Amino acid sequence: MQRDGKALQKPDASEERAIHVMGPHGPRNALKRVDYVEAPVTVTFTARWLDDGVVDDELLKTLLEYAGWNGLGADRSTGSGQFEVLTLGPTSSDKPGHTIPSPSDPALTSRT
Repeated sequence: MQRDGKALQKPDASEERAIHVMGPHGPRNALKRVDYVEAPVTVTFTARWLDDGVVDDELLKTLLEYAGWNGLGADRSTGSGQFEVLTLGPTSSDKPGHTIPSPSDPALTSRT
């Protein structure tokens, strides 16, 4: 996680609020603490998936766009965890076939 090209070492702030849940032993009240960072922040990651024909670049793009709109994490219903995909594509170290083989791949099934 970076801001202005520098790695973030700690959250920008924390928020504490009361939560109320119904459990098997009845209602419970607790304090929930959430650490967060303020936008703009850049997160870079590498994703790998099985080369089984189920996930392709277009599906991955659609899933990430939906996740960005919907948000990630427990507080997504309050609008937290939303993000925008800036770039999506192979990294400079990617080579053709640089994916995890499918479980039905003979290279995997023939190993003993």
